[in-house]
Amino acid sequence: MYEASFGRDCCVVAFGGGVVGDLAGFIAANFKRGIPLVQIPTTLLAMADSSIGGKNAVNLPAGKNMLGSIHQPEKILMDIALLETLPEQEIRNGLAEALKTGIAMDSRLFELIEKNSEKAIAKDQAVLSEIVVSCARAKLSVVQRDEQEHNLRKTLNFGHTVGHALEALEEFNVISHGEAIAAGVRAEARIAERIGILPAAERERIEGALEKIGFREMPLSNPERLMEFMERDKKNSGKEIRMALPERIGKMHSAGGNFAVPVARAVILEAFEERGERR
Repeated sequence: MYEASFGRDCCVVAFGGGVVGDLAGFIAANFKRGIPLVQIPTTLLAMADSSIGGKNAVNLPAGKNMLGSIHQPEKILMDIALLETLPEQEIRNGLAEALKTGIAMDSRLFELIEKNSEKAIAKDQAVLSEIVVSCARAKLSVVQRDEQEHNLRKTLNFGHTVGHALEALEEFNVISHGEAIAAGVRAEARIAERIGILPAAERERIEGALEKIGFREMPLSNPERLMEFMERDKKNSGKEIRMALPERIGKMHSAGGNFAVPVARAVILEAFEERGERR
């Protein structure tokens, strides 16, 4: 862009999935201190989540999204027809992120995915459109109140403390973001149950919905190393690990008004060890 003598009157258009959107947003936020950005997401995950809200970042070996900023796009243009050629696994990945949004703040969205996962995976445009619109409305309602993620926006990080650590542990080239978030949602739901926040019936329902989408148990290798990455999560205070955890489907837990709940290392490791023991 510099070599082509682009000025501040240019515009960056992100046409692609989450990686394309993040990189394009990072460039738009930093080129000559900021130029306009247009997001045209082409994956379900990008439509349901990453293209909305202005977050953009790049990864470092130290962890996920370590360098970035919040730079809102001028427009977000979505066309469900673009999903017709998307591989089935990428639909599943997007549904994992959409399910997280439903758990965090919209029980009707959760039920929509829970009851229509087969239609969504088969790329039923009516179902996918309803999922995308519901996700957009939910996320925008949060971003408009807490753009900089001081508190409320942390609720949308449910499943991401463990999920992002998994991605970093695997050096961002083994598991997809959707697979990592599905594993993170499962693990963090179990943690929420273990510390008395989430009822067992709600945790079982969450795990059942994940399995309907196609995400089964994922072995969590090297838990101590995983904890090291979790300690670098942006929600933390010092080395105290904090998580956004649900108290029921559609409602996140708040401790004294703070949606990032401190969780002891021992509790996290115990939740990791109990994988597969109860169903």
